[in-house]
Amino acid sequence: MTIVQFAIKNKLKSTMESRNFTGQPIYAQITKYLSKGEILRQSRSVGGERYVKKFDGFQHLLVLLFAVFKNYRSLREILTGVNTEARHLWHAGFTGPLKMSTFSDANNRRPCKFFEAVYKSLYEKFGRFLPD
Repeated sequence: MTIVQFAIKNKLKSTMESRNFTGQPIYAQITKYLSKGEILRQSRSVGGERYVKKFDGFQHLLVLLFAVFKNYRSLREILTGVNTEARHLWHAGFTGPLKMSTFSDANNRRPCKFFEAVYKSLYEKFGRFLPD
């Protein structure tokens, strides 16, 4: 193999690797690994979807992850940030503006066992890829 062939092969390889997440924010890259069906199944198993019409466990998790990434601390700050960025979050499965009462009720009604189950399943799935 000549040096030119080697360079072309490595350039193609590096451009193919860099195309995976080009233009995607880190939030989209991380939420891509979340399975909506699996998360909703876990929410139903602990009673997290009881009396829920629109704001399901998956969207609740997305909002809380968004709050963590943005380092938001208060309910008002989370809602302002999420509603401001709502049109940019459609790729993750967020469906629209969120009201204070809806989010507050979800925080009160959805059991913490749901988030524990989601964490455990994600850790079992991806724990071997994490550094020590």
